[in-house]
Amino acid sequence: MLNLKQTLIFLLKKIHSFFKNFFQNNSNGQTKTLNPKNLHSESSTMSEAVGSSTANSRKPSLPNISTMFTPAHLETLGIQFENTQDIEQFFDLKLELYDFDESLMILNLIRHDLRTLDERPELLNELTDNEKTIGLLLNKVIAHDPLKVSIRESFTSNFLNYLLIKLGFAQYPLLMYSQPKYSLEFEGLKMTGKPEFSIENRSQIKCIFVDENRHLTNIKIATEFSECQIAAELTAAAYTSYASPASSSMLKDQTVFAVRVIGTRFTFYKAIFHKIYLESISSGNLDLAQRHELNVYRYPPNDETETLFGFDYSDNKHREIVLKLLIRLREQIKSV
Repeated sequence: MLNLKQTLIFLLKKIHSFFKNFFQNNSNGQTKTLNPKNLHSESSTMSEAVGSSTANSRKPSLPNISTMFTPAHLETLGIQFENTQDIEQFFDLKLELYDFDESLMILNLIRHDLRTLDERPELLNELTDNEKTIGLLLNKVIAHDPLKVSIRESFTSNFLNYLLIKLGFAQYPLLMYSQPKYSLEFEGLKMTGKPEFSIENRSQIKCIFVDENRHLTNIKIATEFSECQIAAELTAAAYTSYASPASSSMLKDQTVFAVRVIGTRFTFYKAIFHKIYLESISSGNLDLAQRHELNVYRYPPNDETETLFGFDYSDNKHREIVLKLLIRLREQIKSV
């Protein structure tokens, strides 16, 4: 494929060659009759070069890392987000009993108490050791809230790691991986996603957790509050399960969940990748991919200010909701 610079050089060489031959023929006393076929041939060749360059400039491309995804890239892949109002439609598995360690409720302390916990020994002494552990982990996260403090260091991953282990996300048959790399190949290009944690069941990637503290520049309207990255990493995870010989769901439809964590706020996502969609992307058939568009379902809905960034674990009114959603997610991906 010729780019614009190569095309200009090609045209200049053709013009130079034409006049060189013309003057050489005249200097030898020969008059050259211009052949219309030759002119047409040269014109066609030049047109093809220009056309190829234009086509190349219009060819859609993907960034090589998920954090660079924008709404335009989502449109290219036919991906759109949709709010889910009914949690029963989000999880297929019904769950009656939610059993979790009561220490994770931290005595229903409010956000202010958690934020000042390290400065109040009298309050800290009222807690059990397990409550102190998660309370102080939350204390660090709140003190470095990514929506309020411009700081690159992440404390969320420590809190999230502790919470997921306590809730059994690292217990067989589930396996939890820290910062795995998943890739999507697209017309010779390779896009890599690197979530904070991933949960696998029988080598199927069932859920990814994305800690947005590490990508503060993405928490803005231009990237739809990092949902572009969520979509990219979901797609990379689904494609990895689809294409991997080790996966028990190789060459099949893929259902992948994601949890975006911004500080102490949790948003849950679900995407069902049909085989024809993944095949069309890997073959570069974007028209087909867009016809079989991918819906990524979001819970809680982002159309209310209180839950714009998800349920807040530091809010004593949201804490139990987050725990129950995580337990339901765990049971859902264990049932595969």
